[in-house]
Amino acid sequence: MADLPDFTNYSYVDLFAQTLKPLINRFMYGAPDYGYSQVDIEETQTETLITILGKGQIYAGLVATGGANLGSLDTLTVEMDNEVVTDLAFNELYAYGCFFPTPFPVTLTSYDLASVGIAALLTPGYTFESKYTLRWYHSPIPWNGKVTVQTWIYFSLISGVGIV
Repeated sequence: MADLPDFTNYSYVDLFAQTLKPLINRFMYGAPDYGYSQVDIEETQTETLITILGKGQIYAGLVATGGANLGSLDTLTVEMDNEVVTDLAFNELYAYGCFFPTPFPVTLTSYDLASVGIAALLTPGYTFESKYTLRWYHSPIPWNGKVTVQTWIYFSLISGVGIV
């Protein structure tokens, strides 16, 4: 059978020349770091929830607030390397149906302005070269009140300071 021609052309395939996407089954930048913040935000104010300085990757995150005092135009802004990636208000995320994990930077998991509150997941896999920042804008509401926002984030850095 050694004298038969190679009809499959397997002998001409160069496996090293093929370009394949990397299979990510581990943390690419090392073990994750953890960050947490709790910020009280007055009506019509924008406050920074968390800032990470350095070059790294987001593994997971949750931004949540509970109870009343929420405005329909409250907004979570994601900035990477001093550029705004998204700043859609939560009512827009709700209207667009951003409830399932997608490549979009923020996914809603809870949207109830009256009792439960708002919770949003940060989409994993985003990388940044110098800075990653989360900001919350608390929109005007008919009654005066502040909102308390909690943030949990898992990330890893190749270089840099970390959470400031």
